[in-house]
Amino acid sequence: MPSLGASGNIRLTTKMKIFNAVVITTLLYASECWTVLATDLTKLEVFQMSYLHQIHGVTRRDRLHNDVILLRCKKQPTVGKRIQWNRL
Repeated sequence: MPSLGASGNIRLTTKMKIFNAVVITTLLYASECWTVLATDLTKLEVFQMSYLHQIHGVTRRDRLHNDVILLRCKKQPTVGKRIQWNRL
């Protein structure tokens, strides 16, 4: 997994564009025809949040809620919302 860590050389908007263009599109490829179980959705959201924590350079010890991280990431939608959008 490529690292988009808290590098001072790359702006957050650039990191989020790379994240959306590469990681999310690969993760949700053909998701409009998936049968998504609750356990699968949980695993996908854990992956998304761990990647967003890595982008911000935030560790679990910092104890930030996922909502705060999503707001810092320009109101990034959850994986469940993106799957719903793909199905529409």
